[in-house]
Amino acid sequence: LLVRDLGLVNSLWSLIIPSLTSGWYIFLMKGFFDSVPASLEEAAKIDGSSDIGVWAKIILPLSLPSIAAVGLFYAVGYWNTFFNAVLYINDAGKYP
Repeated sequence: LLVRDLGLVNSLWSLIIPSLTSGWYIFLMKGFFDSVPASLEEAAKIDGSSDIGVWAKIILPLSLPSIAAVGLFYAVGYWNTFFNAVLYINDAGKYP
């Protein structure tokens, strides 16, 4: 109903937008970010780094394995998904 009300039926966006994320992946990443020690952030701030610098130079490199895991879970889960195309695409020429 949401896809229909947004006017996305029979478009490529109807296959992309509803499957951008999952609550499970958000909880997984939140759990990882909560496990990063606060002392790393404090040490970077003492050294003069900004909030964005702490995120870009410390948090993001540490989180690359968890981002890769979420990407792998997403790719495997989406590998054989054809049901969304059956639901949202009416033109057979647009089927994936």
